[in-house]
Amino acid sequence: MLSTAVLKPHSRNRLVFDYVTIVMEKGAIITFMHCFACGRPRTFVSQLLLGLACFILPSVAPAGSAPDLVYTISTDWDTENRQLIVSLEFIGEDDGTTSIRIPHAWAWQDSYERGIKNFRALSDWTSVTEKRGEHEYVVHHPPAAEVAIQYVVVQYWDEPITRDVYYRPILGSDFFHFIGHGLFVYPDWDLEKTREIRVTWNNLPATWNLANSFGVGDTDQTVQCSLDELCHAVYMGGNIRVHQIDVMGRPVFTSIIGDWQFQVDDFDTLVGKTVRAVREYWNDFEFPFFLVTMIPTDQPCCSKGGTGLSDSYGLFVSAETEDLDDLKFLLAHELFHTWNGRKIQRQHPEELVYWFAEGFTDYFTLLILLRSGLITLQEYIEDVNRTLVNLHESPARNITNQEILERTHKDQIVERIPYLRGDLVALRWDAAIKRVTGGTFSLDNLMKDLLNAAINSGTLVSSQSIDSLIRPYLRDGVVDDIQSFIDSGKTVVLSDSDLGPCVSLDTVEISPFDLGFCYSKPKEGDPWMISGVDPEGPAFAAGLRDGQTLEGRSIHWNQTEKPVVLQVRNKNGELKEIKYYPKGKPFPVPQFRLDLNEYKTDSSACLKWFGL
Repeated sequence: MLSTAVLKPHSRNRLVFDYVTIVMEKGAIITFMHCFACGRPRTFVSQLLLGLACFILPSVAPAGSAPDLVYTISTDWDTENRQLIVSLEFIGEDDGTTSIRIPHAWAWQDSYERGIKNFRALSDWTSVTEKRGEHEYVVHHPPAAEVAIQYVVVQYWDEPITRDVYYRPILGSDFFHFIGHGLFVYPDWDLEKTREIRVTWNNLPATWNLANSFGVGDTDQTVQCSLDELCHAVYMGGNIRVHQIDVMGRPVFTSIIGDWQFQVDDFDTLVGKTVRAVREYWNDFEFPFFLVTMIPTDQPCCSKGGTGLSDSYGLFVSAETEDLDDLKFLLAHELFHTWNGRKIQRQHPEELVYWFAEGFTDYFTLLILLRSGLITLQEYIEDVNRTLVNLHESPARNITNQEILERTHKDQIVERIPYLRGDLVALRWDAAIKRVTGGTFSLDNLMKDLLNAAINSGTLVSSQSIDSLIRPYLRDGVVDDIQSFIDSGKTVVLSDSDLGPCVSLDTVEISPFDLGFCYSKPKEGDPWMISGVDPEGPAFAAGLRDGQTLEGRSIHWNQTEKPVVLQVRNKNGELKEIKYYPKGKPFPVPQFRLDLNEYKTDSSACLKWFGL
């Protein structure tokens, strides 16, 4: 026996539908559309058949008539409350149920859903059910109907801007900054399929500007991209300064907020030089658009971080940074990931090849800066020596690659090991190729071969693919090195000739930089209480104690030959100055040394080793 219930009419694409629920025997329920455009049936049976026909063959909008997804983002800003109101429109699934994925985790963030509030349906005959614990909502709607939902994004944290919050939505007093992974909800569709997506920005204050991975200054953007590319992008708006740079006829934009201790025009110049140098390395200039964003953080000088994104990268730099030289490496590193990371994809789990993705990127970043004249050979050698010090002093230097997989996103000390280890392995292999081939080939050839294999054959970075591609240059391959230095975690061994004829390698006693206490800025308005003073460190020996209040400071980070000067107030109110050299306990470490006499005699012979 059948029973029918005719629901409220709903309009879509100029056709009018009734939604008819047929209750079958044994409680089964079928819902279909009766399309009036199909004609008015004379009998119930014909009406049923025509209605089913319209259900089975739903109307299809003309190609290109509407985007697959339409986001409308409105700012709601005042002194106390700041939020982004986001609405999303799309065509729902044919069965009347569409799953919506909610932001949860990316990089080291794992609680994006805390910033998603007031999720609700806007369209008629639509309801929402939350699947708790699964970061998903289920939207119930008429079959294949237009669906509109809305939610609010808030800043769900209240603390200084440090590394822990870089990738969270940041809603400042006069700007917003977020990575798409932390803001966009979307239907549970294929993340890699290219779609037409429209993003409209509403209710922006009159003085605000916009910049994101898909353009600058445009409040109505329609792009062809995948959901992954939409999320793997940076979005910034507010009282930001946007500037265009020309690099080989291609536009590069910078977007900056805040006051800085350097000239922002000089930053633009540095970005232009760095972008050009890295693109010249790959001989790849086909970038119709590129964006570099930079926001100030509350971390000490000269802390910095960044991430490569869709046609862009985002920088997070300490507001105390005075010297732009500190940014050269970070800029070049993140840009290099356009190739080593995006055009050259990695195996999964990718943490097992971080030594290549990050370590080789560090190695070539430094080499490119040297070749482009952005650093000197002496600066290059000093940076290599710093890498040696950082690896040898790390308590995690000999952990296995499997341990890196398990701990890298939980432990910052472990996270650094693939960078350091891979950097030195790249140096070792580059030198080996040059020695075996008499300088005819180098590790550059491996990188270009890998790019071609990735583009033409879909080759992924793995220990096996790297070993295979390097064999034309090193006949025995690098399996033993990978097993020893990467998988087992043995300390990378370098030789006296690894940096060419003008550089030697010696073992020396090094005192690492050791501030001697925990440097952590308090919340604005709170006193800065000294804590974590190492009783065996230089700060304790100079008189620094837990519980003192920091009133002033002069710190030259990572420079052990310049004194740290602190003004602290004791618990009794007495103000005193504490001065010391931030040197930790010395330990033996290999260090390269440039023969300055030989370099002055024939610098071209010295530089030839580095491809100059």
